[in-house]
Formats: sequence, C-alpha cells, structure tokens
Amino acid sequence: MAKIKRIDHVAIAVKDADQATRQFALLLNAVPIRTDILQEKAGPVKVSYMQIGENVITLVQSMDPDLRAF
Repeated sequence: MAKIKRIDHVAIAVKDADQATRQFALLLNAVPIRTDILQEKAGPVKVSYMQIGENVITLVQSMDPDLRAF
C-alpha cells in the first residue's frame, strides 16, 4: 500500500464561494490566496484558493444559477 505524504490540492463545490472562504478561514485557519472567475466548459465559476499548511483547497462556485451546488 502506498503512503500518502501530501495532497497537492482538493476542489470542493460550494453554493457561495465568499461565504465558504470566510467559514474555512474561521474554522480551519485557512489562509485565502486569491479568488478568480474562470470560464469552464459548463459555464463560468468563481474559484477561491485557500492554503491550509502545505495544502491548497479550492472552493468552486458555479456562476450559473441553474447549476449551483446544493
């Protein structure tokens, strides 16, 4: 069995990237890196990158109201 030393990053679909960024910062001491609006095949998304130790968490929010998470 392989030992995992580190995870490069994890992407999590969220309903509201701004709110999720604040919650991750408060609850996990995550440090916001930056927020971008990207055009993906499924449509535009807001992406917030957060640093937790050596790991990066990406919070992804669909900007299309018909494709929002949850």
